[in-house]
Amino acid sequence: MREVPLRPSVHVLVCTNLRASDAALGPGCGDSGERVYDAFKREVDRRGAHRAIWIARTRCLGVCPKHGATVIVHPGADVLAEVEPADAPSVLLAALDRTTKDP
Repeated sequence: MREVPLRPSVHVLVCTNLRASDAALGPGCGDSGERVYDAFKREVDRRGAHRAIWIARTRCLGVCPKHGATVIVHPGADVLAEVEPADAPSVLLAALDRTTKDP
């Protein structure tokens, strides 16, 4: 094992968990999560911020929204539910703004 010196300013976890439609916890984020993930990746590409902003797919984050996806944004570990693809630019802008204000 080795530690890598890269540290993103912002790390976004996007739920792409998919369950059966009749699952007790609901169907999960599934396809909506994939669309949200793709939107975040496009926004990172648009900004050319591949080293500063990392976007990762994940499984269940504990909140199953009726639409959109659940996202956790670091720093701060903000949990956002019902995130839609159109939200990606404003979520990243708020996260980047917060990193410039932190001591």
